[in-house]
Amino acid sequence: MKLSKILLIIFIIFLGNITFAQERSFKRGLAYNIPYAEDLPTLSKGISWFYNWGINPGLQVANVFDQYMEYIPMAWNGVNADGLRTFKAKHPECQYLLAFNEPNLTDQANMTPTQAAAKWPAVKAIAQELGLKIISPAMNYGTLAGYSDPIVWLDEFFTLVPLSDVDGIAVHCYMNNVSALESFINRFKKYNKPIWLTEFCAYEQNQGLTPDKQKDFMVEAVTYLENDPDVFRYSWFIGRNGGGDNAFPYNSLLTKNDRGVLTELGDIYVNMSSFDKNFYYSVEDTIQAEKFTDSHSASLRRVDATSGNLYLNDFYFKDWVSYQINIPENKEYTLSFKVACVDGTVLQILDSSGNMLTSSEISSTGGLSNWDIRTMKVNLSSGKQQITIKSMGEGCNVDWLTFKEITNGTASAETSLLRLFPLPVKDNLNVETNEENFEITVFNMQGVCIYQHSNQKIIDTKSWLKGMYLFQFLPKSGRKQCLKIIKN
Repeated sequence: MKLSKILLIIFIIFLGNITFAQERSFKRGLAYNIPYAEDLPTLSKGISWFYNWGINPGLQVANVFDQYMEYIPMAWNGVNADGLRTFKAKHPECQYLLAFNEPNLTDQANMTPTQAAAKWPAVKAIAQELGLKIISPAMNYGTLAGYSDPIVWLDEFFTLVPLSDVDGIAVHCYMNNVSALESFINRFKKYNKPIWLTEFCAYEQNQGLTPDKQKDFMVEAVTYLENDPDVFRYSWFIGRNGGGDNAFPYNSLLTKNDRGVLTELGDIYVNMSSFDKNFYYSVEDTIQAEKFTDSHSASLRRVDATSGNLYLNDFYFKDWVSYQINIPENKEYTLSFKVACVDGTVLQILDSSGNMLTSSEISSTGGLSNWDIRTMKVNLSSGKQQITIKSMGEGCNVDWLTFKEITNGTASAETSLLRLFPLPVKDNLNVETNEENFEITVFNMQGVCIYQHSNQKIIDTKSWLKGMYLFQFLPKSGRKQCLKIIKN
């Protein structure tokens, strides 16, 4: 048999064992006039769309943005028909037009419903001409006399303009509490249209807002927004705070003085779960702690400034997170965590119905910065399912978890722990494992070996071409693992 055929067979076998990742969230967006092309690949790892209150993206990104994210134009307080025609001609994939921006605020579009309705025929005409779906005027609590309540403004507007003219209701919210955000959004569901939350972050002053509280607000808000089927899209405000990275309200996703560099808040927004309900992890996968599909009181912080990985921060009494996993057969498995804790804690494992499968004490690692592996055993039924991890003790940090098969009653040669970061990789790929002796082989998509080395935990990928590769990890004491990696 020719070598090329052998390599092709190896490639097909590897491909069958690859674990792919969650899809990027279609919902997740950004309200920001992106100034640098270098920002796009960084943001687009987790953000699907953006807008900038205009009809064109900034000049620095105009020729490259569509390689990374969708851009949606806006008729801020009127419509530039010729400008929209030009944009649509260059970008026929454009589907939506956002209508007026906060018309019930005197320092924004500043229009009564009657004034907005007078401008509406021009908006509707160009949208019909170009095949664009119109999203309603974006509403917030306002300063326009008689229209502080956005519902009052919209109700009157829809007596003048048919509700059928719009394909979604746009809202803005800057309350610091997610329950308040949810209540606000629920008010607009009476129109029976998809909700677009086109600006949001915690922004209320005199409410004790801190950088950490903004991060925790983001995690809780995104969890709610991703899991509410009536919320079609949402976009964080803003990419860079003009006051700097540490200026109130601590909402910058990108550092002020660097191009394409995320703040810790940006790392959370870009890299936290997309809540992909079609994706299930497999036994042997390393599951990053932030990739839950539901949670209660989850707090995330970044592991470091380069990997893109996050950890559960201060996972405390009655906090819980849920993950989707496909279990191959009814049997006992090990569940290992990379954790850090001061006094130890207790973790419960629950099935999809909320029934407790097991409970285990997690011993102290000596501090919240001292990471170590802790393992428990759990009996699982076969099939695709949701597994919930619930804290019943003191706070701990959790970086990742993995389920492993048990052979003959012992966690054997199949318990090798493996994590690769950052992914996608640009320069150096880091290999984190509990194995000392192992061999790494990397194949390109043609099945050609491009890298082979033993016991190497830092791999220089700068000379590799952009694209997908197959990473084979073969420990001396364990079972071979095959992973997909992306080179940017």
